[in-house]
Amino acid sequence: MLSRSAAIRAFMVLVFVLATGLAFAGPLDHTVYGKLHVSLNGFTNSEEYGTSLTSNATYLGLAGSYRIREGFAVIGQLEVQVNTARQEYSLGTARNSYVGLRGTYGTFLAGIHDTPLKTLGRKMTYFEDTIGDFRSTTMQVDRRLDEILIYELPALKSGLGGQVSYRLDQSDWTDPEAEHASAFSAMLFFAPDDFLLGFAYQSTAAGYFNPEPEETGAESVFRGVGQFETESFGVSALFQGIDGFGGVENLFAVTFGFEGMVMPSPRWRFKGSYYSTDPNTDLDDDRYTQLALGIDHPLDAVTFYLQYAVMMNDDNRKAGLGNNDWGDVVLPSDLGKSASGISLGLWWIF
Repeated sequence: MLSRSAAIRAFMVLVFVLATGLAFAGPLDHTVYGKLHVSLNGFTNSEEYGTSLTSNATYLGLAGSYRIREGFAVIGQLEVQVNTARQEYSLGTARNSYVGLRGTYGTFLAGIHDTPLKTLGRKMTYFEDTIGDFRSTTMQVDRRLDEILIYELPALKSGLGGQVSYRLDQSDWTDPEAEHASAFSAMLFFAPDDFLLGFAYQSTAAGYFNPEPEETGAESVFRGVGQFETESFGVSALFQGIDGFGGVENLFAVTFGFEGMVMPSPRWRFKGSYYSTDPNTDLDDDRYTQLALGIDHPLDAVTFYLQYAVMMNDDNRKAGLGNNDWGDVVLPSDLGKSASGISLGLWWIF
């Protein structure tokens, strides 16, 4: 079995060979792309203070297409998340990686991919993959699934678009008593010019949470988003409702939030967000709220930024700040306490 360092070298060699070798192919178009994203963070759990250097959804990818005939092509993508701050996680995990077909009537993908519900949320946020990312408040429903099939509508001049996905059942198919572990997700959006309005639905079978029969139920999620954006400012909003959160029957959760951005010049962006979550509408004093403020300084493909975020909890809640794509999670010291942090970072898209 390859060591971690040997596996990394093998992956880099593979990318190099593909990137150079494919350049001589006939009708094959390809590109190597990626994003380097790192931040220096200072944070507190209301009692103690700490610092960290995090790699925030840094990734490397190879994408290509092979034209079979006019308007019809085979497409593929291999994308891997790497860690440029902590070597024990340096190889990382697979991101959106698939093969598919693209034609006049849309695109079909098969492999590993974000669900349409998650994709819709990524369209309206100004804090993607940073300490202020709203996914700290959406209760882990923004998923990337394997063995997933996706159909995507073709690009329309009207601004109408959408996706439908189905994750194949991964339960023990030899056991007739095992719960199904499939998942369905769909989203539809309308985005003419500066406006975006979108809706998404996601249903996850009981076996995703527990394969044992009658131990869990299915989870259903509805999400609606809206955004209005010009060259100098933007505002967006999100509402999400979960029925049967985590497979717990009759457990209903709600998240809503707003984001805003002002861009007085092409080189400066000032932004803020507010999100609030009630993870159990039948209980009192268990809500949590996230506030985030940020300044971006974009320079073409490179952006420097400074952010502050805080997660405030009611008396019966201990929600943390951050998520895996930020690279860290800060839990408050106790129920009802807050977790907060400052993040100085940069990303480079190539």
